[in-house]
Amino acid sequence: MLAVFADAGAQRRAEAALRQAGISDVARHLPAEPREGMERSAIPLIVLVCGLLGAAAGFAMQVYATVWSYPQNIGGRPLFSWPSYIPIAFELGVLAAVAGGFVAFLIAAGLPLLYSPEDRSDLMRAATRDGYVLVLRPGDRNLAWRVLRRQDPVMIEELPEGAARVSHRVHP
Repeated sequence: MLAVFADAGAQRRAEAALRQAGISDVARHLPAEPREGMERSAIPLIVLVCGLLGAAAGFAMQVYATVWSYPQNIGGRPLFSWPSYIPIAFELGVLAAVAGGFVAFLIAAGLPLLYSPEDRSDLMRAATRDGYVLVLRPGDRNLAWRVLRRQDPVMIEELPEGAARVSHRVHP
């Protein structure tokens, strides 16, 4: 079931009313960046930690290789010549940060989700342009209808599984 609202305030009030009525499977889709009240993402911290661990691992790998595993005295240089380790450590840090961020994003987004019934809805396109959409999967559709009608939505669309869409324009 999808419901479109005119503004973010109406969408937040409707979400709170649905949760208070016992419908907890509700997702918000906004046309712009998340605003106050939205949870912060842990992805930047994960990217930072992965980058630092990757750089440390790259540096440690080179130290192990040149000092303990296969030491060579070339031109009288010391075995632990750390300035030459910096480029590889940096590159491995960037590689680990990108890989960690990609995996964290996939997990946070719930991917790979190959198909969701609301993806076919015309109302979902409004979430990227100018609409504030709530997507809910209620156990009791009649309760959801009653709660949503009191919250003054612009439009409600019901997507039954395996059937055609049914749209209801609430306001003319």
